[in-house]
Formats: sequence, C-alpha cells, structure tokens
Amino acid sequence: MSEDQIVVASVVKPHGVKGELVLEIHTDFVEERFAPGRELKVKSDTGELTTLRVESSRPHKNRLLLKAAGVNDRDEAEQLRGSDLVIDSSETMELPEGEYYAFQLPGLEVQNEEGEAIGVLKEVHDQGARPVFEIETTGGDTVDFPGAVELIEKVDLERGFIRLKFPAGWKSLIR
Repeated sequence: MSEDQIVVASVVKPHGVKGELVLEIHTDFVEERFAPGRELKVKSDTGELTTLRVESSRPHKNRLLLKAAGVNDRDEAEQLRGSDLVIDSSETMELPEGEYYAFQLPGLEVQNEEGEAIGVLKEVHDQGARPVFEIETTGGDTVDFPGAVELIEKVDLERGFIRLKFPAGWKSLIR
C-alpha cells in the first residue's frame, strides 16, 4: 500500500446474483465515500489498481452492500473478493481541531506523561472497539498499548509526538 493511499473498505464477498459486493467498512464517512457516482480505486491482492464507480450502496448486517458499475453478476463480483477500496490521502475529510486519522500516527515519537521519549509508534492496528498501538521502545522491544482516547494525553502532528497516559504497571513494561 502506498503511503498516499488509505483503505476505506474491503470486499468481503459477493451478495446475490446481480453483482452486489459485501464491504467491511474502514471509514467514518460512509455516506460520502459510497455515494452514487463516487469513484474509488480497487486494489487487488496483486497490488493492481482499477477504478470502480458506485451505482448504489445500502447498509446490511453491520456491513455495506455496494453495487458498482460494470459488475453485473455474481462471477464478476467474486473476482473482487479480498480487494481493498482505497482513496488518495489528499481526499480525506477535514477533521475538527484535536482529531486525527490513524494513518497519521505511525512514526510519531511516543512520550510518557512527563514528556520523556519512550519509543516510536510503529503501527496502529484496528481491533474493533478500539485500536492498538504497536510501540517500538527506545530499548528495542515491541509493546502493544491500547489506543483508548482516555489514555491519549496529547497528539502533536506538527512537532511529531504522541503523549500517552500509562496506567499503573505499564511503566515496568516500557524500558
């Protein structure tokens, strides 16, 4: 995945016989991203990019059903199974002050409450209810830390750090 591309959905499987796709959503902006006429890039498991135009979309069992132009039957839909739908990072929606996207966090210096550097945030893993931060400590260890809002003291993208509140017992894990 290019750093300039963001996954907004993954194709889980076909639905029905008319070419609809079942999508696992990875964006908070569902109505905007999957509106009729909207174009998205399809990234296959080989890395090839093609364009998909949305004809319609509708919620279905905590997922989204999407009908795309040119995908007219189950066999055509099956060919998209496992693909990611991506946008360019320049197409992200403006967020309110103090909010940020998960893709902006990797590479930030991780600090404790006192502002001391304890490592670098390597990845943000989507674990459903809340993300998990993969931190490489200054000692070279890798530690997973809950990305709960209440444990984030400050994110400063311009200065390149994230300050976390470490609950009792965590400080001994971070060297």
